[in-house]
Amino acid sequence: MTDLFFVAVMVWSFLASGNGWARFLLDGDVMMHTRLGQRILETGAIPAVDSASFTKPGAAWFDFEWLAEVLFAFLHQTWGFGSIALLSGTLIGLTLALVYYDCLRRGVHPFLATLLTLVATNALNLHFHARPVLFTYLFVVVTMILLNRDREQPSCMIWLLPLMAMVWVNLHPGVAILFPLIAIAGVCAGSVAGLLRYAMVGGACALATLVNPYGIELHKHLSAALSSSWILQFAVEYKSPEFRGEFMMFFAVIFLLGLGCVGMFLAQGKYTEALWILFLGYSTLVSRRHGAIFLLVVTPMAGLLLSQWWRRFVDAQPKKATARIFDEIWTNGFKVEPTFWLPLFALLIVVFNPVPLPTKPASEIYPASLVERHRELLISSRVFTSEQWADYLYYTNYPRQKVFMDPRHDFYDAEIGEPYLAIANGMPGWEKLAGRFGVNLILVKPESPLVSSLERDAGWRKLDGDQQAVLYQKL
Repeated sequence: MTDLFFVAVMVWSFLASGNGWARFLLDGDVMMHTRLGQRILETGAIPAVDSASFTKPGAAWFDFEWLAEVLFAFLHQTWGFGSIALLSGTLIGLTLALVYYDCLRRGVHPFLATLLTLVATNALNLHFHARPVLFTYLFVVVTMILLNRDREQPSCMIWLLPLMAMVWVNLHPGVAILFPLIAIAGVCAGSVAGLLRYAMVGGACALATLVNPYGIELHKHLSAALSSSWILQFAVEYKSPEFRGEFMMFFAVIFLLGLGCVGMFLAQGKYTEALWILFLGYSTLVSRRHGAIFLLVVTPMAGLLLSQWWRRFVDAQPKKATARIFDEIWTNGFKVEPTFWLPLFALLIVVFNPVPLPTKPASEIYPASLVERHRELLISSRVFTSEQWADYLYYTNYPRQKVFMDPRHDFYDAEIGEPYLAIANGMPGWEKLAGRFGVNLILVKPESPLVSSLERDAGWRKLDGDQQAVLYQKL
């Protein structure tokens, strides 16, 4: 069933979807990550200073996703952008297949496991981007499988977590989620021996995360970034979720189910599950970026309690009742453990992928035509544009293009972020701010609030424009 679910997710989400694999190139971050990784391959060194901006040239910078960027760059150089999309889709398919496997392994009714994991898949659609965070999603599910297996029957398999943490910390800072998950398991272990066991595992994981190019300084930097009031206010992913739209309605189903299970877990003495849900639920309400982790961790737990209710209901029915017949169809003859077919299916999708893979960023989202017409001017100028278009400029005109600001919020922070917002919104005094950084070209969408200010300013003239973008030059 796990194998079939993996294939179903791949077909449903990518092969039969309207956007297909191209959805992974709708987000500009993949372009910046790819070029940053390419620079590492070219120089043979992990950077300690920035080389992409003209607003903070040579400033200290922590490239905490360097390993994922190198992987993206290698795939891009060898097989093109499509291979990054294929990797991203496979990571998502594997993550969801393992969530489904965890449901079945822990005893969730096969029908409920299928239904809930499909709901979680729809909710996760918002996070289908080619970003290093996909590795965090996969490792979170692997972490939960290892923790739950160890809680059922302690084994040496739990010591895979420090090895995983050593790789994880160089792929994405989401490795931090390991520690509250392990801590809750230890506190609720029910014995001193159990508490010590998980304390040792957590300590080994903490030491493993020091195996990165920056050592303990990386942890200090990330801690400072996560406590930055400007980042928390400005970055959308750090804001509370808004329960609007189709995908968020699917998320709300799992979210409410999870919260509803807390009381029942407490009544059954399953304090670990209750605290996991409460911790991740609170984290999600504070910051939407934790919503995906909530889905991956809580879906199997919600399925467990719903399965208990379903089985009590079925046991109370007559032998020939529809509910009993339905239950027998779903519970007989299915194999829970993944088989060799899962990697084989992945290989077949790679080799015989029937849907064309994207070869370049979507021209309907990025100002491809205008950038092509003024390539040399853009490269030789100090351009102000949006974060996403800065990613595109840096990718397209690499390695000569420098940008005002891109989505590396931990690097720019309020020092550049506040001027960026003021200029982007055409606020009073934006001209002085632009002059302070030597901005002499502005590339924005026609509907940008900055356009009306530019039209009134005699110091700027419209150089070019189309339905996607307008380019203004300082006189």
